[in-house]
Amino acid sequence: MHPSKVEAIISWPTPFTIHDIRSFHGLASFYRRFILNFSSIIVPLTECMKGGRFTWTSEAVKAFDILKAKVTEAPVLALPNFDEVFQLKPRHAKWVEFIQAFSFVVRHKVGSDNRVADALSRRHSLITTMQIRVHGFDSFRGLYCDDPDFRKIWSKCDNGPFQQFSKLNGYLFKGAWLCISFCSLCEAIILEGHAGGLAGHFARDKTLALLREQFYWPKMERVVNRLLERCCTCYIAKTHSSNASLYTPLSVPVALWEDICLDFVLEVGQFSKEGADQFEQIKELHRSVQEQIVRHNKQYKKHVDKRRKHVLYREGDLVWIHLRKERFSAGSFGKLKPRGDGPFRVLTKINDNAYKIELLGHYNVSATFNVVDLSTYKGDSDDEPDTGRVFFKEGRMM
Repeated sequence: MHPSKVEAIISWPTPFTIHDIRSFHGLASFYRRFILNFSSIIVPLTECMKGGRFTWTSEAVKAFDILKAKVTEAPVLALPNFDEVFQLKPRHAKWVEFIQAFSFVVRHKVGSDNRVADALSRRHSLITTMQIRVHGFDSFRGLYCDDPDFRKIWSKCDNGPFQQFSKLNGYLFKGAWLCISFCSLCEAIILEGHAGGLAGHFARDKTLALLREQFYWPKMERVVNRLLERCCTCYIAKTHSSNASLYTPLSVPVALWEDICLDFVLEVGQFSKEGADQFEQIKELHRSVQEQIVRHNKQYKKHVDKRRKHVLYREGDLVWIHLRKERFSAGSFGKLKPRGDGPFRVLTKINDNAYKIELLGHYNVSATFNVVDLSTYKGDSDDEPDTGRVFFKEGRMM
């Protein structure tokens, strides 16, 4: 290391605050594996930071000086001397012996500029992984020539790469992405990225991001949406209120009051001139207020409905229900309880925003639900991916 940097460590000022201690502590900890008994030496400095109060002791001064000396001594800050002999492990020694037969120059190339080698290694690795995890994956190569999305590109790649597409070991790639033909393997791959292995029933965007790291097929987003809409586990664990309900304002009175009490009545059924004028004023005020209420309701409904959608259900339709915590008591461990349940059948339509559901008796609540707490049931999907049993049936099972 340059002498100026060594001098900067040796002349490190004595700490006066917890922040100063933490700065030096971080520097010394970076070299901890090169310093014998590092954990024991640094204990006094660690004690100075406990309790959120700075306490500088004589033991801390001693540890501070020792660590400055240790960090600046060889071999911590010593550069390798290439004039001396290096001792290699047997595995590394074999590689050195092998490459000595070639004439080469070692140059560093950053990963962003080494995309070709990176892409080639990824392709071979991806093919090997798929062959291990998917039974009969080698037969997948025969589907490209008849696939409606890839057959033209497949034939154009016979004489070499075409645009971004190329062949490798009988498989079609777009860049570093493996092209998936029109078959049931698409569903198995989606379920693996969504619910298999280390996946945790991710949402659409994260599932798509995982798939797009390795695979490609046209209209991937639409296929993923269709499959995730049928995931029962996601509905049960993640159901929430929807924006399905259009705004319905309160009804506006359209008729005059039936009874009006005024102080200007002369005889039964007759009004004085002042009473008649007052009555007309009230009628005009009523009409003006009514028009304002109707106009404001229309404006508000138009604004609110931009963010909502009109969803109608028929009697007999199957729906998911949202277990709203204000209505369904979660009890102990509420965060672990399901947020949805179903499917249940629609019994009666009360209006566009309310439906009566064939609810199970153990819930012990009213069976009438607002449309915001209902979601359309679109069938089941296999939540447990089993790519070992995929037989590459033609056509996606969506």
